[in-house]
Amino acid sequence: MSGQNLSTLSKTAPNPWLNRHSDNSTTEYTCHTAAMHWGYMDLGLTEAEANAKVDRFVRATCPGCINNGAFHFSLPAMRYGPIFCQGAQRITRNDLVNLHPGDVLITGHYTVPNHSMIVRQVRRADHVTVRGFNNFGTLGTGQLLRYDPTSHNITKDKYWNANDMFGINAPGVPLLVVPYATYSQALRMSLNMRY
Repeated sequence: MSGQNLSTLSKTAPNPWLNRHSDNSTTEYTCHTAAMHWGYMDLGLTEAEANAKVDRFVRATCPGCINNGAFHFSLPAMRYGPIFCQGAQRITRNDLVNLHPGDVLITGHYTVPNHSMIVRQVRRADHVTVRGFNNFGTLGTGQLLRYDPTSHNITKDKYWNANDMFGINAPGVPLLVVPYATYSQALRMSLNMRY
């Protein structure tokens, strides 16, 4: 199964990129919800259907939607990770060449990932690019809580604090890969979840 379509979808900002809560307030997408949005589109949902699916998932995990009057926020990492990042494997800088377009990279720990990005291209050991949303904290690019329209070559020295610690902020964090097939299977399973 190829992740090329998911990789291509990540070249365009999710639209809309807001989550609507039970009281009609909105929160911006995060890197995780953007990855879900593109993943649902990869499974055949339209842009509007993908956004609606992400909205339902966010509302089911939002304290403000669950407990009327509490604060509304987007998808918590502790809800995203266990469902969508199971099977993630830690990788080092030397492993980048083994990635494939459409693989999902996460930072931190799979149960509470800090960041999600989509692998765009793997051409050589010195050319592996990613796209994402809210890349600001991890890659130092783009804007906070916005789509980053540029592919970034993550083999560059500036993204690595050591062979196994990733990100622009020292000391870095672990980088993990959720293979395309694994991520897609989790998305397919979530289509049938009851909220």
